[in-house]
Amino acid sequence: MKFPQSIFAEKIIAALKKNDTKMVIDAPCGDGFVTMQVAKAFPEVKVIGVDIADCNIKSVYENLSFEQKDIHQFIEKLDIIENFCLVNSLFLLPEPIELLENIFSKMKNNGKLLLIIPNIESRNFKNYQKIEPKINTFVVSNLEMKEVLKKVGFVIKQEEAIVFTTIFGRIDVKLFFFMRDKYLHFLEKKNQKQDKKVGAYWFFICQKSLAS
Repeated sequence: MKFPQSIFAEKIIAALKKNDTKMVIDAPCGDGFVTMQVAKAFPEVKVIGVDIADCNIKSVYENLSFEQKDIHQFIEKLDIIENFCLVNSLFLLPEPIELLENIFSKMKNNGKLLLIIPNIESRNFKNYQKIEPKINTFVVSNLEMKEVLKKVGFVIKQEEAIVFTTIFGRIDVKLFFFMRDKYLHFLEKKNQKQDKKVGAYWFFICQKSLAS
């Protein structure tokens, strides 16, 4: 299992089990790992992965399809959105607030946005900034993200700190590169038991309520 993508998938699957789901969109889907885990967990649900890059991903599930498209153009052509997964990519995308507004405008009442963003206060993110100082175009704190979501119109049903193991800037991962994911999952289980936890990411379950 990939780290931390397997944890992302676990949280998303748990959130989707709480309602009657018929369709899930994961965009941008990257290498498709999270998308495939969701499709595997819900064989009766239509799952669509979208990414601007041609990753040449082959679906191994009948309920899963991948499309190579710009995320803004893809959303524009949709009639309605039921569940939308935006996994650790908002900070990379052009016009992020406009993107959230477009998702909200197409989302059905009580539809869900499942959002994962980096925790900019974590050591993980600070190490990442040293490695990729120019890649982040939308750097926001937990509080700032909540204000953006509320301004767009979403109701935040749940927020949770996730992934308690530093990924970037680790010398030990380089030494254990041949078993990287297993090693990081082992550390994650240990770190979850500690009292002072600082999650590397924030997970938000947002909803378009009937009152929005």
